[in-house]
Amino acid sequence: MLEMYYNNVPKDQHPDVFKKIENQLLGMKALDFKYFAKQVFRKSIFSSQEKFNNFLQNYSSFKIQNDPAYTTMMSIYNYYLENHYSIRIDVRSKLAEGNRLFIAGLLEMAPEKKYYPNANSTMRVTYGTVGDYNPGDAMHYDYYTTIDGIIQKEDATNDEFIVPKKLKELYEIDLQGKAIGARRGTRFGGHEFCVMVIDCAKMKDLVIPKERLMKMSETHQRYIGMFSGNPNLVHDIDPRWNVLDGENLKFEEMY
Repeated sequence: MLEMYYNNVPKDQHPDVFKKIENQLLGMKALDFKYFAKQVFRKSIFSSQEKFNNFLQNYSSFKIQNDPAYTTMMSIYNYYLENHYSIRIDVRSKLAEGNRLFIAGLLEMAPEKKYYPNANSTMRVTYGTVGDYNPGDAMHYDYYTTIDGIIQKEDATNDEFIVPKKLKELYEIDLQGKAIGARRGTRFGGHEFCVMVIDCAKMKDLVIPKERLMKMSETHQRYIGMFSGNPNLVHDIDPRWNVLDGENLKFEEMY
């Protein structure tokens, strides 16, 4: 990308970082963008998670200010602020004023016509009833999706149907006939339920009816008392699925 910028943008619009690339190794690596990129990845703390985590353990503003990735980015950003930002603000201000005049003209020209509002940067509210439907003969789509359906529709070649590895691992946990899978803990005298796996079919007979729930107080505590530490209802899962305070685990060891 730097090479494309250098070759396609007029030189009077080049930030200072390109002077550094022009004079690499006293000119012996002049305009060798691959060499520059390799040096950035070799030296920068941002080139790998391990390097960045080590940096966080020994933070230094000097390292940041001299990091090749940081200095490259700031060279381009500072050039933009100094030379283009004020122009962009002026252009956008004139554009906004012109757009207001244009819309006013349209409304005056055809006052009886209905116009859709500009929804940019606005909060959108959707309301109505979500229901099931029948798209074809002998076909029925319910109004909700189950994890069974997510797994069945998995398609690793389609971004919209890729199932994350960790979700598949959760799905494949054997609850051994229990209604819930949760980690053992100490806060509730048995299990922690921030992350859990639920067998909806088995939970159906255990859930308190909505009408009763609405009239009950402290329903959260009632459910905890019902399930936490109950080996007949809860199956213990790997505690790494629900890491509460780090548990002295490395980031990559947490699920």
